[in-house]
Amino acid sequence: RPAEAIAALRDLLKDAQPSDATRELQLTLAEMLAASGTPGTEAATLVDTILAGDPGQGAALKLRARMALAGDQPEAAVRDLRTALAGAPGDAEALTLLAFAHGRTGARDLMGESLARAVEVSDRAPAPSARYAGFLLQDGRSGPAEGVVIDALRRAPADPDLLALLGQIQLSRQDWPRAAQVAGRLQAVAEAGTADPQTATRAAALAAALEARSLAGRDRTAEALARLVPPPGAPLDVTTAGPILRGLAAGEAAAWLDARLAATPGDVGARLLRADLAAAAGDTAGAEAGIAAAIAAAPARPEPRAAQFRLLATTGQPGAAAA
Repeated sequence: RPAEAIAALRDLLKDAQPSDATRELQLTLAEMLAASGTPGTEAATLVDTILAGDPGQGAALKLRARMALAGDQPEAAVRDLRTALAGAPGDAEALTLLAFAHGRTGARDLMGESLARAVEVSDRAPAPSARYAGFLLQDGRSGPAEGVVIDALRRAPADPDLLALLGQIQLSRQDWPRAAQVAGRLQAVAEAGTADPQTATRAAALAAALEARSLAGRDRTAEALARLVPPPGAPLDVTTAGPILRGLAAGEAAAWLDARLAATPGDVGARLLRADLAAAAGDTAGAEAGIAAAIAAAPARPEPRAAQFRLLATTGQPGAAAA
């Protein structure tokens, strides 16, 4: 109940005198306001007040940097993050935010340096390592990216996202046997009794996706399509299924998706892919109908709205796309 929490903090801060305890409450309130999606001037004023009393307060500097990035002011974010890092050079979160800020200013070399430093100070934690490896892959540096992922897996050998990234690197090299090995490791994570249900489900989905892409890369399309079918109640994985289906003849892909939708009409992923095929064939009305059905099936999910935006933007309807 965030509105009640915000109101309670405002009451606590009425007539509060400046102190470390007051600044902690002000920071908590500012973070809640920022998390609400509409921080506005109140959050900015609170952060400025905190920093007036304690100019080196790292959490407040990072929050102001995040708000600056949200407001398309990356240079201001860089200044605040450098100040935060002067007091805490081993702050991986600040280094990651600094990398994003450098990326927004176009300073890609500095972005890479900050991401690499975040990996180092976090002792090769999974999330910073995955971000840096992704950055290296964008530059076509699969060898260094693989090294970063392998180092991180020594610390977290059952991390599904790191394993999936390693599999992606093997697929990019068409190293099918090693990709299959990674898929096996993911499946082992899914089946391990130590994995929590959410991790197990994610690992199983990633293993199936990796195996499907590996089979498709070896022209074993029928087997790849069989691996695409998700567990009961789960939608088709658009990221995995899309490239495989686009590699088929249009009629074959459409027939496969139509059969999937006949069996599971509420599959949002299948509906979006069917609409994508219709748009590629010039059937705008069919694409619109498919996206509308996906929105009706899952009104809270962002993917159907994103698909609707792309369709409107590419069919000469910028006003509707913006709306």
